[in-house]
Amino acid sequence: MNKFLEHPFHRTSVAKFIYSGVFMRGLAFLLNFIFADYYDYNHRVVYFLIMILDFFIGYAISRFYVFNETFNKSHKDAMKQFLIAGISFRVADWLFYVILVEKLDLYILLAQAASMITIMVTKYFVHKKIFN
Repeated sequence: MNKFLEHPFHRTSVAKFIYSGVFMRGLAFLLNFIFADYYDYNHRVVYFLIMILDFFIGYAISRFYVFNETFNKSHKDAMKQFLIAGISFRVADWLFYVILVEKLDLYILLAQAASMITIMVTKYFVHKKIFN
C-alpha cells in the first residue's frame, strides 16, 4: 500500500482533483441524502444550497491544494474566472439534476451521480486553465 501512495501520479493535479472531488462529492451525497431524502426537504432547494457550499470549498481546494504549484494569477482574477465558471457549471448541474429527477423520475442520488460525472470531467480542464 505504501508503494502505491508513493507513485508520482498521486502528486499530479489530476490525482489531487480526483481525490478532492471524491471528498466533495461524498459530502454532497451525504448532505443531499440527509436533507432531501431523510428529512424530505425540497430537493431543489437542498441541492442549490449544496452547490453554494461546494463553490466555496472548491475554490479553496483548487487554489491551495490541486493547482498550488502552478498558480501565477492574482486571487482577484482567479476568483472572478472561477465564479463565472462556477455559476455556469452549477446552473448546468442544477438543471440537469432537476430534469433527471422530475422528467425522467430518476432517484435523487442516482441523478446526482449522473450530473456529477458529466460536469466533473469538464470542470477539471476549465479549472486547470483558470489556475495555470
